[in-house]
Amino acid sequence: AAVSEDGGVWTWGWGRDGQLGHSEEPSGKPARVLALRDVSAHRVSCGHSFTLALGASGAVFLWGLVDGGPGSTRSPARDDERGMRQLRL
Repeated sequence: AAVSEDGGVWTWGWGRDGQLGHSEEPSGKPARVLALRDVSAHRVSCGHSFTLALGASGAVFLWGLVDGGPGSTRSPARDDERGMRQLRL
């Protein structure tokens, strides 16, 4: 995953668990995460089956499979906000 100069979040690679945010099919070509098109991202980080993005405003977004504990979630890979979860810290 990467953040472009304009704050866009781009992902590629293995997507089976929704961690790409745009497809569950493996992708070798970067694609923009459209659910974050109105967010200016500052940083992005990847786990084995999930992705986190930090918005310039301080908001944290999570998608993919987060397994274990009370906050467990499975966010489907979609091109809209339904697959995206904003964390409240």
